[in-house]
Amino acid sequence: MARAISDIASDIRALSVDEKNELLLSLMAELDAPSASELGTLVKELTARASRANRALEAAIVRLDSLDETIERNRVEAAQSIQRAEQKWPFPS
Repeated sequence: MARAISDIASDIRALSVDEKNELLLSLMAELDAPSASELGTLVKELTARASRANRALEAAIVRLDSLDETIERNRVEAAQSIQRAEQKWPFPS
């Protein structure tokens, strides 16, 4: 059974967004689906969470870019300091 679930999961991942939406609507029709107002609330909550996650990811990217710049700047300063001391830079360029 675990293999069958894995196959189904792979098939679902391969669907387009429209196909996934159609599948979701079909499954919801078979279940005790939430009312339209409940569904609207769920969609708003999902959208808000996705927006917060997107903002958090964008902030993390900015921090990583800043860290990358700082590391490169410190590396250059260390290399220059070693060259001024007439020593060999021990790390690959």
